[in-house]
Amino acid sequence: MTKYGRPQLIGLAALLLSFSLMGQEEEEDAPTMLNITKGFVESVLNDYQYYYSAKRLWELSLLVAGTGVLANTELDKEIYDLWEDNIRHSSTNEVADVINFFGCRDNFLYLIPGYIGLTLWGGYAPDNSRRATWGTWSERVLRGYVLAIPQQAILTNAIGASRPILGDSHWRPYSGKSRAVSGHVVALSMPFVTAAKMMDTWQSKAGFYFLSTLPMFARINTESHYPSQVILAWSLVYLAASSIDVLEREKEHTLKIVPFAVPDGIGLGIQRSF
Repeated sequence: MTKYGRPQLIGLAALLLSFSLMGQEEEEDAPTMLNITKGFVESVLNDYQYYYSAKRLWELSLLVAGTGVLANTELDKEIYDLWEDNIRHSSTNEVADVINFFGCRDNFLYLIPGYIGLTLWGGYAPDNSRRATWGTWSERVLRGYVLAIPQQAILTNAIGASRPILGDSHWRPYSGKSRAVSGHVVALSMPFVTAAKMMDTWQSKAGFYFLSTLPMFARINTESHYPSQVILAWSLVYLAASSIDVLEREKEHTLKIVPFAVPDGIGLGIQRSF
């Protein structure tokens, strides 16, 4: 098995499993792949419309400005040196290597079919079932990537900053240095932040939020990024996941007009989800 064998097999297995289960449960009124895909596209369009509203752009501006202050002062380097001198250890190196393995672009891309497969698999499940919850989670993860990854690519190239082993963290716009926003953190933190948003208890939320920070520490530990660069990446993930969560909660409380049978014919009623 090659170095990239496991991520490939995980993604492929999830995708094949979803197709096999779809065929077993499809009925006349069941969701179709076309409807699931159409719903996903509509959700993404709504995500972009909300995410780039005045309120969210203001939050993004504050985020970029705040990390800019950290990146362009000596504080960024001081925090990085504190980790290197007092926390980094052979055990943290081992953990960081495992985390970084799954964040590599090639390995991450092999996991995308897994998310797609879970989304389709959950789309064919009854509402409120555990399988449907997995589908909802994976769909929200994919929507989060559609929001955050373009931002990461644009900002990291526009801002311009070096890795710790190559230079300082100061911003030099369009300098050809593209390390200002960690792609590993965006790739690996999104599933955990999304899961935290879906949890009901603060203990579960705290646990998933903690897991979402591990890629940040891994990138600092391997001398790949400064603190400002992983903070900015994680914050983009949080803003994307939060926007999606707001829209999903609004959808849960919308009013629907539904038909129902009455003795003399068909009537209309108002249904509200809670």
